Amino acid sequence: MICGTCKNEIDHDSFYCDQCGVEILICPKCGKTGKGKICTADGTKLILAKDKENGKSETPQPVKPAFVNENTVQSPEERIEAPINTQPSISTQTSGDQISFINNAINIKFNAKHGDIIGRKKGPFADIFGSYKQISGAHAQITFEQNKGWFITDLDSSNGTKYNNAQLQPNIPQLLQNKTYILLANIEFLVQFNSPIQSDDDGEKTIRV
Repeated sequence: MICGTCKNEIDHDSFYCDQCGVEILICPKCGKTGKGKICTADGTKLILAKDKENGKSETPQPVKPAFVNENTVQSPEERIEAPINTQPSISTQTSGDQISFINNAINIKFNAKHGDIIGRKKGPFADIFGSYKQISGAHAQITFEQNKGWFITDLDSSNGTKYNNAQLQPNIPQLLQNKTYILLANIEFLVQFNSPIQSDDDGEKTIRV
């Protein structure tokens, strides 16, 4: 047997080379000695000679080159969203219920009810949006219709409103779905129905410029 490191001849049952002292590696498939991790003859992973002798070797598997499917690579900025049901069922909510808007990144969380205006100057949330100049004085309005659900209407705002990346037309109500996203100017909110604002796990959204 030839030592895979120093190439000197050694006893066939050796576990160590008596010339250079290196532990003997052997291919479990073809029986040839070698060095490194892979048999140069057939590509099988090398094992210690003593492990082969003790029957500890695994079924040899040729090493295959790594393959990366470029189609599955996603950038860190991509957001995977659950599909939205475009045919909502009849709502069981009442006008007394509230709808939550959450953005943990800038620590804005509020509950809105039927008729509330979201704006920098008007509505119950003016104190929240007073310092955000990109939000119009009366930016949007939240309404509720029995047997239909929650709606948001852009009030002809300067920087617009988007729902699921679609620009809303001014003064036309848009039906909202639970756990979707609304963009007021460049501030994105997670929309939740009947969900008390408690956890910081949802709504990790940032101001988008």
